[in-house]
Formats: sequence, structure tokens, C-alpha cells
Amino acid sequence: MRAPPPRALRRAADWNGLRVRIRRNGGQVRSRHDMFNCAAVRMGNAAKGETMIRFFVGALVAMLIGAAPAAAHVVVKSSSIEQDGVYGAALGNPVPHKLEITFNGDVGLAELRLETEAGEPVELDFVKPKGFQASFVIPLPALVAGQYVFHWRALAKDGHAMNGKIEFSVV
Repeated sequence: MRAPPPRALRRAADWNGLRVRIRRNGGQVRSRHDMFNCAAVRMGNAAKGETMIRFFVGALVAMLIGAAPAAAHVVVKSSSIEQDGVYGAALGNPVPHKLEITFNGDVGLAELRLETEAGEPVELDFVKPKGFQASFVIPLPALVAGQYVFHWRALAKDGHAMNGKIEFSVV
């Protein structure tokens, strides 16, 4: 004759947050594995559905927590040359002799170029730094009247590449 199961197995068991009642039905529950199998057979559809819902909610929360840092991209915080800015001595807004650009986090400046509105490159005397930093100062040559576009491409520490442009005019 077999010994009865321990008192803990005869009562309702708490398994992964689900309360399940174990019924012996003439069988013997000998281990936790047997207890789980016995409980799984006896669970109704509602309990199985609860388990699935908990699993998917947990997976969704884990994905959202893991994706949160990737969503925080580095952006331009400030620039000494404004987007669509117009510069000229006659306007009381002097032609800039340098571009100071600051990002909201450390980046590596992968590319920086200045072009006229016709797409002709303007030579810059700037050597890209090898490390990551948040602010850059780019000296500018003497600019003649016309429209210009600064194109930049930066690489964040997480490997995400960002690019942008700053358009301005000199009169």
C-alpha cells in the first residue's frame, strides 16, 4: 500500500501565482513534476487562459523595457547657426565665422560638409575628433552671399546613426 502524499500536496497548491487544487483521483502524486502535471490536467480553460495572458503581458513589458533606451535618440540641442537663419552685416546679424553645434549626448561626428544651394562643396578646415563628445566647433571660411546647407552625420554610443542639415543664407 502506498503512503498518502504529504499534507502540502493534499491542500491547494500555489504554483506560479495560480491557485490550483490537486485531486488524487486514486492516483499518487510523488513529485513536484507529477503535482504540476496533475494540476495542469485539472485546470479549467479559464486558468489556462490566465496563464497565457500573464505570459504575453510579461513578454510585452520585457520588450518595452528593452526598447526604451533605443527610443532615446541623440538630437541637436543647440547650434550657433539657426535653421533658415539669414546673416549679413546690413541686417545687424554678422556672418558667422564658426559653427558651434551641441548634441544632447556624446556622439562621434562621422561626416560634416557645407554646400552651396547648387550643391557645390565649400572647403572646411576641420578635422573630425576620434572620440565621442557632445559639442563641436567648426571654423568657417569667408562666406559670400548665397544660400548654404550644412549636412551632418553623427554616430551615437549605442551605434545608432543620425543625420541632419542646417540651412541658412548670407546676404
